[in-house]
Amino acid sequence: MTTFKCLYSLPFSESLNRTKSLLEVAIVKWTEYEDHYQEASDWLTQTEQVVQTFNKLQDSLEEKKNVLEQFQVIAILTVSYSFCCSNL
Repeated sequence: MTTFKCLYSLPFSESLNRTKSLLEVAIVKWTEYEDHYQEASDWLTQTEQVVQTFNKLQDSLEEKKNVLEQFQVIAILTVSYSFCCSNL
């Protein structure tokens, strides 16, 4: 009977250790996800505020060109940021 318990306990113990290890990895990955999510959320909030400033009418063609250039830079950053997020 004692031999049976030892043989049974060993695979269970290994399985338990493996499960513990997987849970630890999952916790680390979840923490990383939460950090990235918060970073992305903060960036989107800031970017939205900047984009809202582009809604103002401009007095001259030169001002319109400047605003367009700024908007295009943000559009490029947004696309590159979305590629980074999709790789997570």
